[in-house]
Amino acid sequence: MAITYDEVWISTMREINICKDYIRNYEKKILSLEKELGIKASQLNEDMLKDKKIRKLYETKLALEREQERLKGLEELLK
Repeated sequence: MAITYDEVWISTMREINICKDYIRNYEKKILSLEKELGIKASQLNEDMLKDKKIRKLYETKLALEREQERLKGLEELLK
């Protein structure tokens, strides 16, 4: 049984929606951590990563960037 374009399109759209959900969740988490810690994710440096909560903020920021890249790739696939 061959895979049709519709099946690929549907599964890709599903993945895009999942990525968008992850991105929204990461953004909410980053905002709450920034508010709690009183520091912006863009202001982090290596010396600060010893604190567990600051490390969590940094890792969440990296995860957000990965999901944004993944979303960009999936959207390019549909063009």
